[in-house]
Amino acid sequence: MAKGSTTANKKQTTAVANKPKNEVTDVSLLMEQDAGMGVSSDMADNIVPLVYILQAQSPQVLKQKPEFLRDAHGKGKPAVAGNLWLRGEKTAWDGEEDGVEFVPIHFDKCWIEWRPNRGGFVARHKERPAEAVQKALDPQKPDRMSWVLPSGNIVQESREHVGFILGVTDTPIACVVPMTGSNHTASRAFMGLMNRKLTPKGAVAPSFSHKYLLKTIAKSNDDGDWFGYVLEDTGEMVDPEVYLAARNIAKSFQTGAMRAADHDSGVAGEENSDDGI
Repeated sequence: MAKGSTTANKKQTTAVANKPKNEVTDVSLLMEQDAGMGVSSDMADNIVPLVYILQAQSPQVLKQKPEFLRDAHGKGKPAVAGNLWLRGEKTAWDGEEDGVEFVPIHFDKCWIEWRPNRGGFVARHKERPAEAVQKALDPQKPDRMSWVLPSGNIVQESREHVGFILGVTDTPIACVVPMTGSNHTASRAFMGLMNRKLTPKGAVAPSFSHKYLLKTIAKSNDDGDWFGYVLEDTGEMVDPEVYLAARNIAKSFQTGAMRAADHDSGVAGEENSDDGI
């Protein structure tokens, strides 16, 4: 290489290194200018995953199943009943002792249609199908009624809480917590907590203005044992970035730009269950 060319390159490098900080390109400004580029706005590409409570017969906690989460917590700890699990992930979180911090963002109700005998998810309905009738499917439990379609499929109401899980990764995790069966009680109690939060002027505060601890609790009745949800108030949301991100997701769900993922019968107990998962 010619000596003159080498000298020129050194001068150029020195000039970049000594460039005043106020002349360095502001990447955050460029991000604002290029907002939305390369990102799909199609609802089919903006589906928020579901969080489940793992139960005693969930394949994720059974060593003989291929879905078994052998190192769900890190440090060699496998998944166990009562853990919280984000579908598709290899990690589960302790639900009974620690729980996870949860910021509620959006709430919706729907009806989930299942094929009988754990035949799998069929469809999500905004309202209960008009042709559904109540039937007792188990002769041994004539008082336990289910909504059944003429096809034999079962429909079950799901109360779905969209939110952020905080503290388990560097960034908030968007998820949907579906609550069915006996978890309707937990969902209504949670809604009561949110409705008691007020703005300084006395209006009902947005759900994402506060944080809660999402935990699991062991339950039992004549039908068996399972884990359900319980939520505890942990105070106001003080991080403006998380607040604004939550508000954007709330708007996306309201407009239909985002939606919850379809349900899955691959987690024991979810289909037509009393525990909801």
